[in-house]
Amino acid sequence: MTKNNLKSNRDLETISAIFIIIFPIYFVFVASTLSMGIAFFITLFFPRSGLFALTFLTIVFERFFTLSTIVIGRGEYKIYPIDIILSAIIISIVIQIIFGKIKLIRLNKTKYLLLSFIFLNLVYFFVGILLLKTSSDLAFSILKNYAFYPLIYFITIYLINDKNDLKKLLNFFLAGSIGIIGFVIFGIINGEGLWTQFTPLSTEGVRILAFPHGLYLSLAFLTFLIYLVLNKPIGKFFYWLLAIWAVGIIGTMMRHIWIAIFLAIFFIYF
Repeated sequence: MTKNNLKSNRDLETISAIFIIIFPIYFVFVASTLSMGIAFFITLFFPRSGLFALTFLTIVFERFFTLSTIVIGRGEYKIYPIDIILSAIIISIVIQIIFGKIKLIRLNKTKYLLLSFIFLNLVYFFVGILLLKTSSDLAFSILKNYAFYPLIYFITIYLINDKNDLKKLLNFFLAGSIGIIGFVIFGIINGEGLWTQFTPLSTEGVRILAFPHGLYLSLAFLTFLIYLVLNKPIGKFFYWLLAIWAVGIIGTMMRHIWIAIFLAIFFIYF
């Protein structure tokens, strides 16, 4: 593939990722199941775009992207927007493997360990349903959390093939982290952060930022600290970002995140 074709393909992936982002946002606010169907269809043809979109949407819309149920008619199903996009990515990768467009990855000890963990959860699911008579909803939720979502590890290995793919993934992660700044500003002006009611404090005080947003900002904060430790140049803009992200992280009032960041900085430095 020539450089021009490669660049054109990557531009198309970026545009596709933006469209995949738009439709789940519409679903979050309007609850249109059709919009998720369109996002699923686009992701089938552009699985890497689906991964980019999944990263951005999880960071910005957290529980509304990962926990909003699908309603069809009068039925409500515990299938979430993240499940739909993730399923489309997996189906696309499997189809490409079957037709020989991509090769099976080589397995090492780490991959075998994760696959064994996934297999054990599949066994537990059927044992729980058939023998232990566990609630089907509970068993299905456990299966998704511990067998379905870990597949993101293998998806990333298949789809992020070079430095440019990784850079684009990090750009979407950065875009989502910058988007959280709006939530920080809202929390400061409002005196209480948006969606903080889902993780109430056990002590007196208020959060200006929801805990999941604080977690994602912590990852972004540490990423750029690693750049600094490695003496990688970053612009003044990113120093401002670090300062604003720090305000948001402190505003979550999650003390264990503060401790974790200090420990992470300690180990990164040494």
